[in-house]
Order: sequence, then structure tokens, then C-alpha cells
Amino acid sequence: MVQIVIRTHAIAMNPVDYILQTIGTMAFPWLKFPVILGSDVAGEVVEVGSGVTRFKVGDRVTGLAVGGNKRSNKATEGAFQHYVVLRDNLASPIPDSMSYENASVIPLGLSTAACGLYMKDFLTLRHGTNPATTQSGENLQPAPALPRTSAPVPLAIEICVNLYL
Repeated sequence: MVQIVIRTHAIAMNPVDYILQTIGTMAFPWLKFPVILGSDVAGEVVEVGSGVTRFKVGDRVTGLAVGGNKRSNKATEGAFQHYVVLRDNLASPIPDSMSYENASVIPLGLSTAACGLYMKDFLTLRHGTNPATTQSGENLQPAPALPRTSAPVPLAIEICVNLYL
């Protein structure tokens, strides 16, 4: 696994963070305590793993911390701490024009939107086809306007606009 370590500059709170804090193992029985919660983080790279080619020390990044994820469940990968281990495929550079605070709100919402668009049990879109088609080749009709009430909805719209139009 290719990983980087970042010094945290900003974190974002998500509904899942509240759920994990309040009902923990009832909803997430795989959690092993002690656990460091938090999914969304932005910061500066302070260390890179031997196989990392996308990042270098000093880069500004945002990333999805997966410490509470069933497949990870490692305290070092939770966002609510000063230094966070991120998988390099779950991190992205931050443009100089964007603050750490603004960048920190992107990862979990973007991941949720992408899951809804691309995962097998959901829309199963093929990456970057125009018009949008499913893995089976079926053309999708434009969806009715959706209310922009949570982060994944506008992020899903942005993915579709940028990849399929």
C-alpha cells in the first residue's frame, strides 16, 4: 500500500462522524478501540512512502482518511489528529488558490458521489463516456433537477458535467 503522512491543517465534520461518536459499534461493529475518527482532512505532506510518485514533501493535499473503514480500521488513518496517514490514491493536490478549510470538505462527499455513479449496485456508469452509459452499454437519459441539499449531490453533478457533457 502506497501512503503519505500529512500534517493536518483542516478537517471537516460529516454526519457519519456524529454517528460513529454516538452509537459506534452498534452501526460499525468492526471498530477496534481506541479509534481515531474523521474522514475529511487537508494538510501538508511531511513524509512519502517508498512507492509514492504523485506527491513530495511540502505538497498541499486533501484526502479521505479511512481509519474507521471496515477494511482499514487503523488509528493512524483517522483524520482527527495532528498527523494522518493517507493512501496516496485517496489524496489529491490542492490548488494554491484554495484554502485548506475549503479543500477539507471535498473527500467524503466526492467519494460518496463517485460510489453512486460508478459502483456496480448503483448507476454503474462507465468512466468518461458521452452520452453517459452504464457498464452494460445502456444510454442514460438526463435526470430531473435534483435539490442541492447535501455535498454528494452537487459533487455528483460536477462529475457528470465535467466527464459526460
